[in-house]
Amino acid sequence: MSPLSLLACMVVLWALLQAWLLPLVKERWKGEDLGGKMARAGTLVVAEKLRDLAAIGTIAVSTVVVLVALAGWLGSTGTVWPKAMIDTAAGLYQGAKAWADGYGSVLGTIGLVTAVFVLWRAARRGRVRVGEVWAAQAQERFDAMRQDPALLEGAHSDPELQPAVQAIDAAIARLRQQEEAEPPDEGAIERARAALGQALSNLAIEMARRQVDFPAVAGRAAVAEAEEHQSGWQRFLGALSSKKFSEDMGLVKKPAGWVITALLFVSLTGWAAEPLADSLRLAVNNLRVQLMQAQAQRDIETALSQAPPAPSAQDVPPAADVSEAQVNQAARLISRGFVRTIARAPLINSATARSPHAETEFARAALAQQQLVVDAADDAALRLRADAHTTAEPAGALKRSEEALHPPLRDLQARQPTRFASMLERLEARYGAPMSPLDAQGKLTARLLDEAFGAVDLKTEGELAKQSQKLVKDVGKDAVKTWANGALKQFLADTLAGVARPEVSQAFHFEMSAENRAFLESLSAHEGRGWSAGAAAEREARMATKVAAKVAELHPLPEREIVRERLGGYERLFPAEDAPTGTGGGGGGGGGGGGNKSQGRPSGAPHAAQARATNFHVASRSFRVRGVLVGQALEGTTLDATDLRWKVQPPTRPGAATRVALELRIAATPTNIPGWIAIGSLDAGVLNQGLRYAADQRVVATTITGGDGRAVSRLTYLHPVLSDTPLGCRVIEADRLVDTFTASRPGRLVDPAVAELAGDREQMDRWRGLVGLAEAVAARGGDHCPVSQVQNAAERRRLGPVRFSTAMEAALTQFVSARQASPAGGTDLLARAQRCADAAPADVGRCLCEKAAPGGLPANYWFPEDHTSQVREKKARLDAQLSWLRPSSDRLGHIDFWTHTTFALRDGKSGVSDENSTASLDFPQPQLSALRQVVSRSVGAYATGSLRSSAPEDFLGPLEEFVLAQRLARAALAGQLGSDFPLSRLIELERQTHRFVPVQPTMRWEATGDPRALLTTLQQADAGAAERYRAHQIDQGTRAQQRAPVCAAASL
Repeated sequence: MSPLSLLACMVVLWALLQAWLLPLVKERWKGEDLGGKMARAGTLVVAEKLRDLAAIGTIAVSTVVVLVALAGWLGSTGTVWPKAMIDTAAGLYQGAKAWADGYGSVLGTIGLVTAVFVLWRAARRGRVRVGEVWAAQAQERFDAMRQDPALLEGAHSDPELQPAVQAIDAAIARLRQQEEAEPPDEGAIERARAALGQALSNLAIEMARRQVDFPAVAGRAAVAEAEEHQSGWQRFLGALSSKKFSEDMGLVKKPAGWVITALLFVSLTGWAAEPLADSLRLAVNNLRVQLMQAQAQRDIETALSQAPPAPSAQDVPPAADVSEAQVNQAARLISRGFVRTIARAPLINSATARSPHAETEFARAALAQQQLVVDAADDAALRLRADAHTTAEPAGALKRSEEALHPPLRDLQARQPTRFASMLERLEARYGAPMSPLDAQGKLTARLLDEAFGAVDLKTEGELAKQSQKLVKDVGKDAVKTWANGALKQFLADTLAGVARPEVSQAFHFEMSAENRAFLESLSAHEGRGWSAGAAAEREARMATKVAAKVAELHPLPEREIVRERLGGYERLFPAEDAPTGTGGGGGGGGGGGGNKSQGRPSGAPHAAQARATNFHVASRSFRVRGVLVGQALEGTTLDATDLRWKVQPPTRPGAATRVALELRIAATPTNIPGWIAIGSLDAGVLNQGLRYAADQRVVATTITGGDGRAVSRLTYLHPVLSDTPLGCRVIEADRLVDTFTASRPGRLVDPAVAELAGDREQMDRWRGLVGLAEAVAARGGDHCPVSQVQNAAERRRLGPVRFSTAMEAALTQFVSARQASPAGGTDLLARAQRCADAAPADVGRCLCEKAAPGGLPANYWFPEDHTSQVREKKARLDAQLSWLRPSSDRLGHIDFWTHTTFALRDGKSGVSDENSTASLDFPQPQLSALRQVVSRSVGAYATGSLRSSAPEDFLGPLEEFVLAQRLARAALAGQLGSDFPLSRLIELERQTHRFVPVQPTMRWEATGDPRALLTTLQQADAGAAERYRAHQIDQGTRAQQRAPVCAAASL
């Protein structure tokens, strides 16, 4: 109920009781006998007290109405108030909002309960008071008649009192007779006197019965009649301090009456706190936007009045060339920049702060061909996200803001044409490109602008329209309109002054109701979530799941879940979003040593799987990630790029690829006008895959993991963008480069430069096997250790003395010491195994039983999970000269080759490794430098020989261009190219180049034995899986027969 409605009810109730009902009831009450008066006394008292409560309520609600009216005036006034006053009003609003949110309904309920309790007590007390007044009047009459017997004469004339009078006369006659008797009988005299006293008492009672009136019952004495003639205002004031509130409830002290009155007053105020807070919210919003608009008007007047800087002659066209068309163009560009900027502003302070990744999610989805899946039962925030994803960019605000810009721009054109031309040049350089796709909050803000400018149909359906209308109503339509106009003026003023102040729009925020605030917080919390992979990725995931389930059937029941996890596919191992508990962790990494109890089991919280998928630092140290990692975060300060353009270059010769020449419009310094800088040309298909790969956010291009050992020897997981493409083929081959050049094979010796690294890799595998066997021995516990069984296990693993190089030994010692010094501790198992590192092959079993068995497994302990190689994108630093996008001379300048061993803490009871604790022991830097030199020196011959490429460039060029392409897209999507970079250009570029991506079957499963047996298993699991396996086998067989390159051309 609104305050005005509540006030009207209070006034009407008081008027009815005061002017009609109470006088009528009192008049009828006077004519009742004593029984009727006792029966109706409670009703009469309740009516009077209800009148007093109505008076108090009228005062309380009137106060609120006055405050609401004042706030309403402030909510619509165009007057600019000082900021101090606005801050005070905001403080009052916050107090009223807190009062309404936390106590409004509670206090309203307390007020209602208190009022009911007061009336109940008053009614009960009223009935009791009738008896008390009757007794008091009877006593008063009795005492008066005993003092003055002449008062009995008046009773003789009252017929109703004749029986009592006659009884008194008879009692007097008996008393006189007894007093005159001789001899007098004292006992009889006393009895006669008692009878006379009783007769007098009965007369007094009968007389008092007729004199009980309502003022006496209500507790008012001589002043009762005077109160009957008080004015309404006097009655209001009297009710506030009425002692009767306390007396009616059996209280006797005046302060208690004040407490109850105050409680009722506060309760009614609490009941009206919500509408008061609503009015204050509108007032605060209006005052803020009025102040902002006034400041913007001053800024624009100052900007128009300032003399322009002297431009160079070649940069400024003659004033005569400035036309109405150019005014329209300037208005269009400023409007585009304004909407782009204001759409990023937070609607409420801090609760809707957005990261660049969240702001670009719709652009990412468009590049990666993802869909937002929302059920009808989902909450409003999710429904709005789905609606925003399918809704076109708002155009109404752009059109109306253009119209509002024409007058000041024409004024500038007329007064300062040279300055106008210079400004137009800057606008073309900054806002000439189409707007970036807005995220859900951006579209909601833009929709508010449409509402403010009156550019939308209010009957439009959809969650976006519904929520925008609710927000406009909540913050005030006039405030939204003033805010939009003020923000536009401020943006124009900044444009004229040649400055950019996004902090101005970021600092402003609306006050909102708790409901809308909660909605926006929910919307912010859902940013970046709920996206489903593209159709191809989903098919791949379903296929991998079916194959994993079928292969698991070949194993005993206790092992099936582990196999399903291990073979679950790329999407399961590297989820783009957090998976449910227990689904993220199967598969990758982990090879080697025995006793690896966590191999293939879920480990860590679900977010660990998502972190290893999208965080380069985490992925590079995860024991579940080998392979090729591309997606390193760029270092350095944000650039100021405003546009991207390209030119598709057809093949220059038969068999050559289509190229795309790229140019970036970028400002060399903050004060410079952005200019075009050539990036270079890239293969069209590779460029397309780089864009989509970056949009997906995952950083693992490929990884190889062990299979189940029966049907599948190992699996190759490939990013969905790279799957079944020649570029994916190259990525898989790049993953094998380190092993190719650091492992001895028949007919091929290891290059002496990496002999030490190759030896340390072999020794690391042996040491990991030793630690794994020590874990198995310690897990048995007990006093008896089966030495012969342990020795047999050591011989099967070919364990023996571990001989690291000096540098590797020092690195391992330092690593273990650091882990021991950490709070986690747990290096005891490593120390036990290390004591047997020098044991002869024949003594390994005995040594481990003596050193590792005693004490059993620790509660948690560090374990070497995996030793592997990686190919990683190098770190790069942003610069305006675009060196981070330039190709290298050997095509390896942006790639690192790495070997390391990953450790993690394991739980002693479950044997599950905590992926969040993963730490990495990198091989010594001199060895890694030597590795890089050997790869750089040898990869060309390897590419033209083993891979049968026509030239090293054919193999390495697409790999480096893929790194550069995704680096450009990743920087743009992370906001590192500046807030004015148009992501719409990337979407357009992806659509134009998609047709240049070729197809080539890529490796997935490798058979343990006969490939035909694996093909049969795949056929039983999924026909598509068998087809892909067969297609890869045929493709590679055909290429081998024809001596064609292992990997086809990377681009059409």
